Amino acid sequence: ARLDVAKAWQDACERPFFYAGAGKGAVPAAWKQAAWAEVAAASSALRDAIVLLDLVKACERIPHWFLVQQACKYGFSVVLLRLSIAAYKLERTIGIDGVYSDTLVATRGITAGSVFATAEMRIVMIEALDYVASCSLCVWLTCYVDDVALETVGSEPVVEASLSSATFAFTSQLEAVGLEFSATKNVVSASSAALGRGIVKRLASLKVTGHGRAKSLGSGLGAG
Repeated sequence: ARLDVAKAWQDACERPFFYAGAGKGAVPAAWKQAAWAEVAAASSALRDAIVLLDLVKACERIPHWFLVQQACKYGFSVVLLRLSIAAYKLERTIGIDGVYSDTLVATRGITAGSVFATAEMRIVMIEALDYVASCSLCVWLTCYVDDVALETVGSEPVVEASLSSATFAFTSQLEAVGLEFSATKNVVSASSAALGRGIVKRLASLKVTGHGRAKSLGSGLGAG
């Protein structure tokens, strides 16, 4: 009944890097990434690399205090958010064959199936993404709900340095509020093996692995 309020906020806070909306589904996002890779592959002077990040249990680990703080900062309806969080904090138990646990109340997390979940994930992501977009002019961002990719096309030294620093700038902000990136699913795909190894080395603390081909938003992707 109040989905129009959330949609109005999304429209007011739209960004080029946000997908999962009218005319901005997963397919256009994936094809945009593939197009940049082909541009680089067609030029002997250019290289392309993309980092695909995976948040561990992204929806389940969002701290409620951070969600409220960011909603106030970016003008999302706190009345609507109060209702949403109240639903997430309903008492719950686990039952097996008539035997039930004590009741528990969640202090973090949103429900992925909630009609407000997409907007709430944007509330969590928007500040970190805005920061990267403002200070990394040659890095392109793609955010599809909780799937984030950073991509750069340019000379090999520029791609390696700028993509690595932008990735750290983004991940460090979310880690600071308790979110965690996967130790096995973060991927870099680069148009040369040497470039891929260089980025993997710079991002060693994130445990990024290099792949010639990767899957981005359900589509096959090869950097070159």
